[in-house]
Amino acid sequence: MLIDIASAKEWTILIAEKVISESTKKQELDVIIKSHIDKGNIKEVHCNPATFNRLRTHHGNLGDGELESIAIAIDCVDKLTAPYVIFSDDKKARNQAIALGINSFDILAFFVIANRSGILTKSMIIRYIDNLSKNNYSVRQDVYALLLKQIQ
Repeated sequence: MLIDIASAKEWTILIAEKVISESTKKQELDVIIKSHIDKGNIKEVHCNPATFNRLRTHHGNLGDGELESIAIAIDCVDKLTAPYVIFSDDKKARNQAIALGINSFDILAFFVIANRSGILTKSMIIRYIDNLSKNNYSVRQDVYALLLKQIQ
C-alpha cells in the first residue's frame, strides 16, 4: 500500500539495514517488502557509523533499527530538497526523531495526511487498516473511531 503510493508519486522508500536485520530475526519482514527490495522499489541503506554511535550514546533507549533510521535522516545530503520522513510505531523513536528535527509519523497519521492530500480515500484507508489488522497490526477501537472522524 505505502509502496504503491510511493511509486505513483515517485517517492523513494529507504529501509535501514538494521531494520531488516531486526525484522528478519523476528521473522516479521513481510514477503511483500522483501519482494520490493529485490525489485529495487525499496532501497536498503546503511548509516554513517559515527552518527549511529553518537545517537546510541544519547538515545540508547531506542532499538538499532530506529537509531539507524534517524542517523540516515540526519546525514542525508538532500534533506532540504527531498525531506525524509520516518515511519515508526515506536512512540519513543518518533519523539526522538521529532526532537532532532526529523518528520516522523505512525502509519495512522500517514493515512490522515494522505487523505487530506487527496492521495487516499476513506474507503482505501479502511481497506488498508483491515489488511493490517489481518497481519498482527492492532488499532484500538477508540483510535479507529477518531481516525474515521478525521478522514473524508
